[in-house]
Amino acid sequence: MIYIILLVLFLVALFVSDYFRYYIFHFWYTVPQSLKDILKYIKYKEKNNCKEVGNIICYCSLSDKVFGCGKTLSAVKRVRNIYHKYNNTKIWDSEAGEFVTQHVKVISNVAINDINYIPWRGVDQFTEIQKMKDDSHDIMIFLLDEAGIVFNSREFKNNFSTSFVTNLLQSRKANALMVLTVQKWTLFDKLLRSCTCQAFACSKCWRICKLVEFSPSDLENCTNSDMLRPLRKLFWFAFDSDYHAYDTHSVGSVPDGQIDQAHLKRKFQRKSKI
Repeated sequence: MIYIILLVLFLVALFVSDYFRYYIFHFWYTVPQSLKDILKYIKYKEKNNCKEVGNIICYCSLSDKVFGCGKTLSAVKRVRNIYHKYNNTKIWDSEAGEFVTQHVKVISNVAINDINYIPWRGVDQFTEIQKMKDDSHDIMIFLLDEAGIVFNSREFKNNFSTSFVTNLLQSRKANALMVLTVQKWTLFDKLLRSCTCQAFACSKCWRICKLVEFSPSDLENCTNSDMLRPLRKLFWFAFDSDYHAYDTHSVGSVPDGQIDQAHLKRKFQRKSKI
């Protein structure tokens, strides 16, 4: 009976997956290379290589309820999971020819209680990633709550310098990733929206958090979210440790004076025109 089930699964995979068909029909070099890759994965502890670097991950709300839907809760949970999984792990340095210790650094405008983090000061921190690292293998995580304030499209000239855009597009090479929360998908700058890799619509009932992942390009080009086809749905349960892991009353914002200076500049320009 077990052989019949395996045969059925094999035929289904052969029919459904183009990649699987290619793998089977070219077995004379795919199978030996698979064995080499598996041995390399085990020998060099490649499980400790963070696959999420280079990503921009956004948590937002697609419903009318934008407060208390679990955006910040889910974003902080994601960052804490990455931190606890990869911090102080051993990875292989091919240049040095030895294992080195990998560290995770978190830059956040949310006060996180159970991990070490660097307070967010402004976009200059993102343009100075290499200077903030103690080692080239360090993973840099930028957690920005209420990114609609930090990266406001009305202030795009002040938000994005050439060096910021360069680091943003090459964040994978810098071992960096960005985790954002916004009340609505369109509330932060289009440049960041176009670079976003994962977009999650958040909702919460009691302690049960629901994350519905959509394609960022679909969210960008569709005004009715009910017409979108979700990529997947995730559920997770929030324990007391998740609620106590960060300060729920802290306010994610830009550094003091950044908005005020931009506002005064526009006000002065209007007066000059008069």
